[in-house]
Amino acid sequence: MLREIFQTVLGAVAGLLGMALTMRVYLAWMRLSRNNPLAIFSIALTDWLVAPLRRVLPLRGRLDGAALFGALLVAMAFVFLLDFVVYSGVANWYLFLPSVLLHMIRWVLYLIFLLVVVDSLLSLVNPHAPLAPTFALLTRPLLAPLRRFIPPIGGFDLSPWALLILVLIGLTILDDLNRL
Repeated sequence: MLREIFQTVLGAVAGLLGMALTMRVYLAWMRLSRNNPLAIFSIALTDWLVAPLRRVLPLRGRLDGAALFGALLVAMAFVFLLDFVVYSGVANWYLFLPSVLLHMIRWVLYLIFLLVVVDSLLSLVNPHAPLAPTFALLTRPLLAPLRRFIPPIGGFDLSPWALLILVLIGLTILDDLNRL
C-alpha cells in the first residue's frame, strides 16, 4: 500500500514538473512573452532547475535547451525512483532510456490535452477571459492541420475533439508500450 501511495505522489509531482518544463519549452518556441501568466507560472515552478542549467545551455533561438534537458532529468529521476522504490530495483537497464522517452512523450500529450480542453472551455464559456487569447495562440498550430480537413459544422469547430481523440489514442498506445 505504501508503494502505491509513493507511486501516486511521485507520478503527480514528476508529471506536474515535467508538464511545466515542456510547457516552458513550448512557450519559448512560440515566443510568448515572459510576462504572460502561463509563462510566469512555468518559470516560477521550474526556475530552480532551469536556471543552473541555463549557464551550461544558454537560450539560443526558439529552443529552450535548458528546460528540455531539465524535463529529461526529471523523467530520468522519475523512472529511476519508480524502478528502485516501487519495483525493488532496476532489473531491465536496457529499458531505462525508452521508458524515459515514453514518459516525456506522455507529458507532451497531457500538455496538449490540457491546452486544448482549457481553450475549448474558454471559447465556450468566456471567450473574453484574459487568458483566452493565449490559449488560442498556443492551440492554433496544433489544430491548424485538422482544421484543413474538418470543416465547422453549424459554426461549431470539431477539430479540438478530433485532436483530443488523437491524443487519447496516443496515450493508449503509450500505455500499451509501457506494459511491454
